[in-house]
Amino acid sequence: MKCNAMLISMLFMVLMAVGVLAQDANLEVEVLPGISPDNPLYGLDTALDNLRVALTAPGIEKARVRLEIAQERVAEVEKMAKLNKLKEASIAQAEEQKQIAEVEKIKDTLDADKKAELQAKLYKHILVLQRVREKVPEQARSGIDNALTNSRKSFDRLQASLPEALRKSPENLTLEITTGKVRIVREKTNV
Repeated sequence: MKCNAMLISMLFMVLMAVGVLAQDANLEVEVLPGISPDNPLYGLDTALDNLRVALTAPGIEKARVRLEIAQERVAEVEKMAKLNKLKEASIAQAEEQKQIAEVEKIKDTLDADKKAELQAKLYKHILVLQRVREKVPEQARSGIDNALTNSRKSFDRLQASLPEALRKSPENLTLEITTGKVRIVREKTNV
């Protein structure tokens, strides 16, 4: 029993170390997949992600963690699509959309400044989805298109909830992202 707890703890630490790496200068965003849906440990991976979310402070930190998990799921979609495992790709895509739906719920609890911060991070997620869409085989694109549509709707609703002065155009957000002012990377969390 002690060995199992130790194994789970070690696996959790490994999963915490796998994150999103960004090279902001040219928007080459590399998202590392976690344990993918074709692995018997995928359920454990998603359970550990849920635990990580539960242990994270509410508000913008929780939204940031959920976006990191969504990024990981996008990488899993890409990996499964390239291996022509479309069923598994759709499982990861559904998990990504769950995270985005939860991020949208969190936005309602944030003040305007935190919503503005979230606006940039959510837009970066959209850019990553667009990039991944270009890389996956044609038969996997409908899932990515669905994720893009839902993420854009979430972004639009977030922007609508912001005061006019804090809303940024996609062009300005892209500029901020590519110049390194916005980064979605694994940072210190309250876990």
